[in-house]
Amino acid sequence: MDFLIPFASSLDAACQAAIKTLQLPNLTHFLKRAEVVYIDRGDEFDFIAPHERVLGLTQHVIVTPCHWSVGIDNICMDNPENLQLTDSESKALLATVSPYFESDSITLKYQSPLCWEAIFSMDLQSIHFASLDRVIGRNVDVWQPHTSASKDIRRLQNEIQMLLYTHPINEAREARGLPTVNSFWLNRAANVDASFDFSLRDSALCGDWQTWGQAWQTLDAKLALATQITLCGERHAATYAIPQHPTILQKLKRFMPSKGHAYEALLQL
Repeated sequence: MDFLIPFASSLDAACQAAIKTLQLPNLTHFLKRAEVVYIDRGDEFDFIAPHERVLGLTQHVIVTPCHWSVGIDNICMDNPENLQLTDSESKALLATVSPYFESDSITLKYQSPLCWEAIFSMDLQSIHFASLDRVIGRNVDVWQPHTSASKDIRRLQNEIQMLLYTHPINEAREARGLPTVNSFWLNRAANVDASFDFSLRDSALCGDWQTWGQAWQTLDAKLALATQITLCGERHAATYAIPQHPTILQKLKRFMPSKGHAYEALLQL
C-alpha cells in the first residue's frame, strides 16, 4: 500500500518536542528497509504546501467562503470547516456575492458549501494563490499575493467583506452562536486520491500537538503493510519505497539498529 501523509511534521517548537516522544514502530521498521526515491524541497513560506506540490494542483480556481478573525495586530483565517456552513446558507451567500465577482469577469459555480468554482475571463492563472492549508490559523496578509495582477482580488475581498457584514445569513448565524462568513479565499484544487491520509491535518492546523501525536500513533498502526510512504512537513516532502529487488547492502540494513530512524526523518521535513 502507498501512503501520502501531510502534516507529518512541523517547525513549531512544541511539535518538535512532541516528535521526540512518538513511538512509531511500523514507520521505523519501514524506514529501516526503505530507500529515498524522491525529495521535493521548499521552504515554510511557499504558497503551496509540500503535500499539495506532490499531488499536483488542477487548473481549477476555487473560491472558499471563510471567517477572518481580527486581532490586535493581524487578521487570522479560521478553519472554514468550523463554519459548519449548510448548502442553503452557502447558496444564499453565493447568490449575493456573484454579481460582484461577475463585475470582475468571474463567474462562480456552486460545487459544495465551501467550494465555489471560479470560471473566469480575467487572468487568474498568472496569480499565485496560497493554499488553505498554508493560511488556516495564520495571518492572512503574509499569504496574500502581492503583485499588480492581484490588486483586483484584494479590492474584491474588501467589497465582499462590507457586503456580508450585515447579511441576513450572518445575522442568523450570530444569533445561533456560529461564526459569520465575512470573507473568501482563492486557491486551487488539489488532485486527491485514496492514499492521501488527512488524519494529522486538523490537530496540526490548530496546533494541538498532543492530539496530533495520538493521531500519529493511530496512523502508524496502518503502516504495517506499506510499500511506499511520502512524508510531508512544512518545507519538504520525501518519498520512501521498499526496493523490489534489494541489494545485499539493503538486505543487511534490515538487521542494523533502527533507533531514531522515524525521529530523524520527521525532523528533516
